[in-house]
Amino acid sequence: MMAMRMWLTLVAVIQVVLTSSSEAQTQKATCRNVFAADIVYLVDGSSSIGRVNFEEVKDFIEATIQPFVDVISQNAVRVGLVQYSDDPRVEFSFEDHSNGSQILTAIRNLRYKGGNTRTGAGLKYVADNFFGSAKLRRIVPKIAILITDGKSQDNVERPALKLRSQDVKLFAVGIKNADKKELDDITSTPAKEYSFFVNDFKILRTLTPLISRRVCSITGGALDAPEVTQIPNGPSSLIFSDEGFESMRIRWTAAHGPVMGYKVQYTPLSVLGLPVSAELQEITVRSGENSAFLQGLKPATEYLVTVIAQYANSIGESTAGKGRTKTLPGVSNFRVAKTGHFRLKLAWKPPALPLQGYRLTYKMRGDTDTQLEEKTLRSNAISFILEELLPDTEYDITIHPIYPRNTAEPTSISGRTLSLESVQQLTVQNVTPQSVQVTWRSVSGISGYRLKWGPSAGRDVLTVNLEPSTGLYHIQGLLPNTDYTITITTLYGRMEGPPASTRVKTDVAGGLLLRTAAISPTAIRVTWNLQHDASNYRIEWRKATEEQMQSHKTVLAATTNSYDIINLSPGTEYAITLYTLYNGREVATPATMSKTVEKEIPLGTIASLRAVDTTRGRLQISWTAVPGATAYKIVWRDQTGYEITRIVSHDVTTFDIDRVQQGATYYINVSPLSGGREGNPVSIVVQADTAIERVTELRSLETRNSLIRITWRGVPRATAYKVMWKHADGTEESRVLSSSINMFDVEGLQPNSVYVIGVSAMVGNREGSLATVTVRTEPLVGGVTNLRVVETQSSRIRISWVGFATATAYRVTWRRADGVKDSRILSRDTSAFDIEGLQPNTVYAIEVSGLVGSREGNVMTVTTKTNPIVGDVTNVRVTETRRNMLQIMWTGIGMVSAYKITWKSADGELLWDLTMF
Repeated sequence: MMAMRMWLTLVAVIQVVLTSSSEAQTQKATCRNVFAADIVYLVDGSSSIGRVNFEEVKDFIEATIQPFVDVISQNAVRVGLVQYSDDPRVEFSFEDHSNGSQILTAIRNLRYKGGNTRTGAGLKYVADNFFGSAKLRRIVPKIAILITDGKSQDNVERPALKLRSQDVKLFAVGIKNADKKELDDITSTPAKEYSFFVNDFKILRTLTPLISRRVCSITGGALDAPEVTQIPNGPSSLIFSDEGFESMRIRWTAAHGPVMGYKVQYTPLSVLGLPVSAELQEITVRSGENSAFLQGLKPATEYLVTVIAQYANSIGESTAGKGRTKTLPGVSNFRVAKTGHFRLKLAWKPPALPLQGYRLTYKMRGDTDTQLEEKTLRSNAISFILEELLPDTEYDITIHPIYPRNTAEPTSISGRTLSLESVQQLTVQNVTPQSVQVTWRSVSGISGYRLKWGPSAGRDVLTVNLEPSTGLYHIQGLLPNTDYTITITTLYGRMEGPPASTRVKTDVAGGLLLRTAAISPTAIRVTWNLQHDASNYRIEWRKATEEQMQSHKTVLAATTNSYDIINLSPGTEYAITLYTLYNGREVATPATMSKTVEKEIPLGTIASLRAVDTTRGRLQISWTAVPGATAYKIVWRDQTGYEITRIVSHDVTTFDIDRVQQGATYYINVSPLSGGREGNPVSIVVQADTAIERVTELRSLETRNSLIRITWRGVPRATAYKVMWKHADGTEESRVLSSSINMFDVEGLQPNSVYVIGVSAMVGNREGSLATVTVRTEPLVGGVTNLRVVETQSSRIRISWVGFATATAYRVTWRRADGVKDSRILSRDTSAFDIEGLQPNTVYAIEVSGLVGSREGNVMTVTTKTNPIVGDVTNVRVTETRRNMLQIMWTGIGMVSAYKITWKSADGELLWDLTMF
């Protein structure tokens, strides 16, 4: 860092505090040794003040200006005044009056304005038109004094910040219903030197000596004030105890002096923390007592309590505090005891105190268009059934115990009705060409089934309603060789459940297909499809040149569907007839001509024998078909020599070897067969893969309206994990994570939506079986607004936002660009937060969301950057001194935009605060 040589000449005015003497010509306070200053009063003229109290405000302003009356002029101390309510109104500017008498006359002639309390607009007007104008005297002290009796109805932070950035010393005087915290936020720092409060307009003038002395000091002067009779210290140390549902006890430290008694005022506070003036109550306490029992209060309510000392001819100082009554007990163990398709049975444990009854409200979750349904219950109720609900629907349910004069804190739960089920395992079997048999697994809790069937290409649909105990139905009168669609629907009273459908094609009339194949010069193989009602089969064959009477025949069982005719003549054509025997009748299949081959056909060799899949506890092999093969022989054995053989049809070219041992080696042979002949076998050696374990204990840790956090127990040999989830529109997403991770946030989801999330372990490129969990995201519950960055430093960022009434807490999350993040849960009455311990010169994304119980509202995000670290100024020294001047020098810092210089008198009084650019 390059050292810089800088200098500044400071003109210091030596101040002498003069003591008043008995020969003084006036008893009024005077600010001595003041040369120049610009002072603006910003006065609340809203309707809550009233005309009588506005006169008190005018007297107070006149009293605080009195010490400067002799030095008011256009070249010395200038005074302006703005009255505001809905909008600001200039009563007089810096240029309107040239002496103190004119100023005092203008104050006495002020007209009361009336209206709302828009303090922010007033502050902005003063910043823009008094301290932001071209006529501003930049080297004189600048002071603004705000006087108000209530909380602002608009934003005050930004205009107050602008005034302070203009080197204006900003005072705030609050009376009665003013918000002390708002006053402290508005003023210059430290707040205890610039923020003042009294709870009654009648004692407003007691602040005159404090404010006059402080203003005089800031202008560079010293206050010469006559001795005044000090008002004795008022009551202090207000303590709350014995808080009940409708009462509380208060105690305080007694006031000093000849106290005649105390006035105790108490008023409930709104959800925004503002006093409800219409409900103000007041009691009087005798002088010898320092406690009071407050009764007739509202349960679960915060009260502002003020204790004011009463003297013979005046009102003394006061002390104030906040206490909260207890919440009336609600029910416990509120739960859904039994769930149905259209009803929910609720149960609870009643509170110990006597009740008048209950109010039960419920509504479909996420439904903003309908009103709450409401039920009134007797005081002895401990359960209730909600009926006529929608199936597979989430309901938010709240129970309110009703006490004789109040309603207790409600208790809320959610419950989901059962979904309407469809039948499972729906199967259809052909019985005859004109009939099928339909079977299914029965469903519990239904009132019956509705079965429909009809041709897939037609409209002739038939319907039958069945009893709930039915699990089988025989459909007759169908058309042979026709596609039918069969649908079965569960019935829940007058409502239908989801249908289940399947398609079937009825058998061809006659239903029998006869096939023949020459398998050698002396043999023909006959095959056919089994007939459902057949009792036997008979095959007859003869040479095509012979008569019917010369036929050979054989009778076969009803379970047989193939037969090899042997001892035939090579190269000869044969007529073959199959007879299907039914009880009392037989049906002949038309004769089929088949010719034996003249000589043996050499069998080819299996080609392209390979292992297709070696996972999931099986070996799948495939090969290329061999011409002339009527079957294939598969033989496999493991390392122990245990051997298994299977014969498969000639039209099969893949085969699954099940129940193999993980990691074991298998020797596999495949050879073609034709009749009694076997071709050359082909061999391969295959090793079964070791199965990948399935992840366990998959569950959701946290759900929000756009996020689901899941966790699982890992698999020892896993090299990675794959997480997949499906959105409501059907699109599917997945992420591959490191094997060291067992927790993941699925983000960017839709509120109040069901998601199926799966996790599988991976070993190399192989993937294990999927474990799944079904989770519903939370519905939207409202959101914060106006999120902004108020202040940034090198290791701290201050943010603020506007919350919403139903929030029970707020979550603040901050994240660096490298993904490192942290968060805090804040109370419902928080609207600003200091994020500390940050890295300098670093970008942070800050999120704020409102919480209602376990549900989370919309997330607002703002991005900002912490300031870089600024070094320290060194080698500060005085290089020249004169009677009214000091010259100082220091070693500067590179890359800075300004220096701030502050100097004080020997007694610690701040004389000047200057920023050099």
